[in-house]
Amino acid sequence: MARSIDRKLSVRQKTGLSDTTIWRLERKGEFPARIQITEGGLVGWFSDEIDAWLHDRVRSFGKRPPLADRGRTA
Repeated sequence: MARSIDRKLSVRQKTGLSDTTIWRLERKGEFPARIQITEGGLVGWFSDEIDAWLHDRVRSFGKRPPLADRGRTA
């Protein structure tokens, strides 16, 4: 099965991130790596990798550590 590729506009719309933020996150290894589609510089990202990144980000926010780890004394 072929993987679909999202172009830059689609990635920006899905994530709400600017080009610069995407680039910075990529450099830090915190965002899926882009793939070069043409020699002329056309790039994209695998859709499933972007979707997984979004899912992980959404799932990781709002989690609180267990009560014992919050510095609470009984």
